[in-house]
Amino acid sequence: MVELWLNHCKPNIEPNISETYRSPERQEWLYAQNLSSVKTYGAHYFGVAVDFYFTENGKTAYPAAKMKAAADIAKKHGFTWGGDWPKLHDTPHLEMLGGISLAAYRQGKRPPWYNSITNITPIIPKDDDDDMISQEQFNDLANNWIRTLGELKPSDWNEKYQTWQKAKDQGIFDGTAPQGFITREQTAIVLQRLGLIK
Repeated sequence: MVELWLNHCKPNIEPNISETYRSPERQEWLYAQNLSSVKTYGAHYFGVAVDFYFTENGKTAYPAAKMKAAADIAKKHGFTWGGDWPKLHDTPHLEMLGGISLAAYRQGKRPPWYNSITNITPIIPKDDDDDMISQEQFNDLANNWIRTLGELKPSDWNEKYQTWQKAKDQGIFDGTAPQGFITREQTAIVLQRLGLIK
């Protein structure tokens, strides 16, 4: 349905997709940042939601008129638009629950068409996980995640550094991905070039 919607948006408006499936860990992070009202198992987790944006002058943008125009087309295909919600006005969000509540999804219920449009088989939570977590629980989660990252064995970034030097800094300073994320190894190279590490 997303592809059909995107095709019907052309050529006048062309939205970009920023997110479809969302893991529980990412959902928890968004919830902790007050960027979502759902703590763990939302429509994205079940594969029935999509977030979109536009690109203007090479930058991510959410122009109101285009967002509404794209959403109006999506609603003709059965999507619900977050921009219509009275409490949480979420204009980049579209979802298609198929007349079933999110609580029912968590209990294992699905619309008849569900298996034909998604290959996601999520683990169903044992209970409703939308209760707020305490600051202490969040701190424990964050500390465990940081500890896990710290225990990862680093690759031989020095060898990669030599390879990247030969490739004339491709992917770091050549301008091909000015807003892209960089790896730990690339970060180490940047810090080394700035003289902050040896």
